[in-house]
Amino acid sequence: MFIKSLRTGYYLRVVEPGRVSAGDPVLRIAHDEASLSIPAIVSIWLGHEASEADLAHAVGLEALADAWRIPLRERLEALRA
Repeated sequence: MFIKSLRTGYYLRVVEPGRVSAGDPVLRIAHDEASLSIPAIVSIWLGHEASEADLAHAVGLEALADAWRIPLRERLEALRA
């Protein structure tokens, strides 16, 4: 059910380790207008009608973790072969 909702539970990425305590503010310091929403990325990951363009867009996202990027790149390369 959780995956079908297209939510993964991971909404933040740690760029620099540090201490965070309850009540500390969390601020978005940057937003890439070319980014994709969490549901869009999960849909592409799950293969829901992911086109070559969708895969290429996802693979090109700088903020996407390699754990997601590498398998998506492999799918894109297989699609192009």
